[in-house]
Amino acid sequence: RSEVMKYLSEEELYSLAFDHKYASRGSSILDKHVMSKFWSWLVECLPSSQDPSLSVHWSAPNSLTLGGLFFMVVPAIITIISCQDLSSPAPQWVYLLNAIGIFIYQTCDALDGKQARRTGSQSSFGELFDHGCDAISTIFAALSSIYVLQLGTGWYGFVTFLSAMASFAGAHIQTYYLGYLQFGLFDVTEIQWGGIITNLLCAFVDPDLFTRELAFSIKIADIPTLGIFIFSFNAIVSNIHECYNKSGVQHATTKPWQLWGGLFITCLSSCVSFAMIADELTPSMEVLFLLGIGFQTSSYVISIIVAHMSHVELSSKYFLFVMPTMLLSCMLLIGLETRKAVFIFSIIASLSFLHYSISACWEISSFLEISIFKLGAPTKQDTRNKIQ
Repeated sequence: RSEVMKYLSEEELYSLAFDHKYASRGSSILDKHVMSKFWSWLVECLPSSQDPSLSVHWSAPNSLTLGGLFFMVVPAIITIISCQDLSSPAPQWVYLLNAIGIFIYQTCDALDGKQARRTGSQSSFGELFDHGCDAISTIFAALSSIYVLQLGTGWYGFVTFLSAMASFAGAHIQTYYLGYLQFGLFDVTEIQWGGIITNLLCAFVDPDLFTRELAFSIKIADIPTLGIFIFSFNAIVSNIHECYNKSGVQHATTKPWQLWGGLFITCLSSCVSFAMIADELTPSMEVLFLLGIGFQTSSYVISIIVAHMSHVELSSKYFLFVMPTMLLSCMLLIGLETRKAVFIFSIIASLSFLHYSISACWEISSFLEISIFKLGAPTKQDTRNKIQ
């Protein structure tokens, strides 16, 4: 690859490969008391070795990660296609497919790390690949929830989606400063089970269940939606508090206000753009708009994760990832047709994410001399002392 097109320097690659160690603290209630036992049993059922001549090992950690993502994204896309709009139900079998997809993704996401340690296949690339797939799954899980709860076009669904993306970003901004990923008593696993149960209720009780009114014009859908708002708000406030009140790791030299500022600009410009086009949005246009926001936020988050893993300050060039929503606002202000502006924004945000993610994966895997979808440890050796 051309040096001009590379995202990571050789120094950053060495730090990412040999200096970074994955660290996490805490465990959610379901993780600790229920799911970890199931996952520990299930990982022992996977083969610890496969034919070296095969180009892909289905039990390789990254194969599990990508396979799980496939089963998460495809049902979400089927849900979007099956619904006439964001306020109409899908066929009941679609909700069952959604529930199964979330469970498979959750399981594969838990197994990949265990399988990596079990087979000696763990690497910094695997961690980054996992986080990248998590970013994509968050986009489609949040989008799917709008359809399942039938929140409709408008601020309700938009804020729900933005809350999910902001809390995902906040968790990784905190990780950049503290050096470890913090899990709470109520965390991702509990939210995923909430999604599974919600879809099962729609599949076996009534697809319109969450549109029913309880009292005072309060719909059943308002309960899980309020839960998302509370969880996201509490998580972000906690993340900000931790960043400003705890000593960060030595390499976290980017100031907290800079990283939180990037997320704030994304959220603010998204809200401004949405306010300008809310009355004109069709369901398909809103999906494109939300996908654009999701991919823009994910690009920014992945750049923070890479900076954390390679022990460097976040380069100013990565703040360009927050620009697409600002560009959208400018296109709308100069009078460009809403449909065209949203389409251009979505394409730019999506292609930026794909280019950055694929390029970073290629650079890291090539440096580590690993086959992405095969079992086996990286063969790259730390030669920095020899060079010196």
